[in-house]
This record gives sequence, structure tokens and C-alpha cells, in this order.
Amino acid sequence: MPNNEEKDDGIFPEGEKEKKPLFTKSFFIGLAVSLGVSGLIAAIIAIIEIYGLGRKADPYLYLILVDSFSVSGLLMILFYLFVIISRKGAFDALVYGVKVAFYTIFFKDLRDSKLPRTYADYKAMKADKEHAGVSYVFFAGILFLVIALILLIPYYQTRP
Repeated sequence: MPNNEEKDDGIFPEGEKEKKPLFTKSFFIGLAVSLGVSGLIAAIIAIIEIYGLGRKADPYLYLILVDSFSVSGLLMILFYLFVIISRKGAFDALVYGVKVAFYTIFFKDLRDSKLPRTYADYKAMKADKEHAGVSYVFFAGILFLVIALILLIPYYQTRP
């Protein structure tokens, strides 16, 4: 029987990691910040529509609200998707190349930096790194899209 030197406490089978709960204190803080950012984006879009496009709030109120909430919700969802594909390694080659160029310019020897020597080492280092969850951004975006869909109903009933 082979001698297994690794510590196995028997709690988690090999290859499985402990799953953290989704709704933690940091989740709600992130959700509050995401809702604030979404609200700020929605306010900026409403201001642009009122002052930039010259739409009066009286006949175009629902149109302004639908545009503001839907665009801010879509931007948050797109940001979430951007983070997800970035974590999967879609931009690792670009980031590694820029870091190598930066460290080559500002360091005498590339080994003086904390950058791995090869791209394969860099990919392995990135794969081992644990990432914080950003699902609160997705939930904020979905909430704003749902509000936009709800406001779309009175818009179609009262549009000028």
C-alpha cells in the first residue's frame, strides 16, 4: 500500500474545494456598491436625455426611465461577463506581454521582478489564484433590467 504523505482530514473528497456561502457580509456590501454605481449610471443617462437630447420629463418620463434603467443594467451585466471571461484566461497573454515589456524597461534583469519566467508559469500561477466572487454585480444588473421591463409596460400605454 503506498504511503500517502498528504494530509487528508476526510471532510472533502480529493479535488473538491469547500464551497463558500453566496450571501455573506461582503456580498451585501458589494451589492450596495453595485446598486449605487448602477443608480449613478442611470442618473447620468437621464441627465443626458433631458439636457442633451432636450426631452421634457412630462411626455417622455417613462422613456427616460426605461432607457436609464435598461442601459445601466446592461452595462453591469456586461461588466460581470467581462470579469468572468477575464478570469478564464482570455486576456492572460496580453497582460503577460505588457508586464514583460514594463519590467524589461524598468528593471535591469527580469528575474528581479516577481513575474514568472515563462508564460506557462504565469498561467499556472493565475490558475492557482483564488478569486473573490462578483456575482453581486450580476444581481444589481438583473434588478435594474427588471425595473426597466416593469417601466416598459406603462411606457407603451402612455407613449406620445
